[in-house]
Amino acid sequence: MECKLIVHPLAHGIFQISDAMHGPNSDGYSTEPGKATANSYLIIGEERAVLIDLTLNTPELYAYAQSLAGKPILVLLTHGHPDHIYHLNTVPEAWLHPADDTMVREGIPGISFPYPDTVLHPLTDGQQIDLGGRTIKVISLPGHTMGSVLFLDQESGLLFVGDTCARRLLYGVTPTIPVFRHCEMLERLMKQDFSVMYSAHDRCALPKEYIQTILHCIREELPKAGETVMIPGVGEMKNLHWGEEDTLHYFDLAIMEQYIQ
Repeated sequence: MECKLIVHPLAHGIFQISDAMHGPNSDGYSTEPGKATANSYLIIGEERAVLIDLTLNTPELYAYAQSLAGKPILVLLTHGHPDHIYHLNTVPEAWLHPADDTMVREGIPGISFPYPDTVLHPLTDGQQIDLGGRTIKVISLPGHTMGSVLFLDQESGLLFVGDTCARRLLYGVTPTIPVFRHCEMLERLMKQDFSVMYSAHDRCALPKEYIQTILHCIREELPKAGETVMIPGVGEMKNLHWGEEDTLHYFDLAIMEQYIQ
């Protein structure tokens, strides 16, 4: 079945690219909170553009983004999980934090296949990516993976968070840090100058205050959670469901027990 790509403008020169077949509710074009979606983001400067994540399972995404931008595109990856590098072989090169390089080049056994020949350039914490007239700041925030990064468009104040500050969080699918250290980093993130967050699997904007919801759920609700979930290729994980999925007061966490410290 053909993957119909749709575009939502978020700010001047910034676009969310999604799939009309997998909306958050019965309306495939909706931007309301709901079921998980898949979103990539295009940010266009005066000289070049960036495409954040290859989250749409179609080889057409890169060419589609190029046609929208009308100028050279850099592909920036928030992390190396397979649902963020679909059809990586269709792009000439990409930028990724080195902590996730092996995950991409060698694949995750039982989960994803490797991209050994992909040209990967390193991203570093605090790095500034000049697009001409606008600058993207790289913020390293390990947890979801060791190499997870966020991208801050300093012109608009929009923060693109991948799977890190999202309404759904898988924690420990690949080796990472204890979740209490992750929480400390989320607290420091609150001091950054940004307005709202956009994640890879919700079309709706998340307010900066949603970080406090994440912290509350991990620190206060997770110790009370009694459910588990089986993740194929990973194993059994402790599972927390909090709130209603069609609201911003929602959080779904699956975490390996060894990272609950």
